[in-house]
Amino acid sequence: MTTVLVTGATGYVGRALLQDLERAGHVVRAAVRTTDRLPAHWHDRAVTVGDIGPDTALESALGGIETIVHLADPGVPPGDPDGRGARVIVAGTERLLQAAGVAGVRRIVFVSSVKAMGEVTGPDGADETVLPQPQDAHVR
Repeated sequence: MTTVLVTGATGYVGRALLQDLERAGHVVRAAVRTTDRLPAHWHDRAVTVGDIGPDTALESALGGIETIVHLADPGVPPGDPDGRGARVIVAGTERLLQAAGVAGVRRIVFVSSVKAMGEVTGPDGADETVLPQPQDAHVR
């Protein structure tokens, strides 16, 4: 049994993953902006951290965690007018990785948006040989 923290736990993938991990016997904690979109029976296993950014306090969420599944993505509009995407996707992920190292987290599973690959793929889709060409907040 592994203790797992899921960021982005209120999203479509996150909510399903919480259930799957729990069914598989893992101890699961949800790191969320707010518990508003989290099912009520998860509130006691949630840590409200707000947007994960460069200054987010993550210590309370990471205590005892062995694995992180990082799904957090703010869903930024085209052009990322307020820079929120860069704060969450880039600086927030860097902050999470740094805090995870300090907390002794053993494994991190980073799940990015398909948008990180860019807007266009070849006729056969994309695989590991396709060079990412993001044109939005996923650009660093």
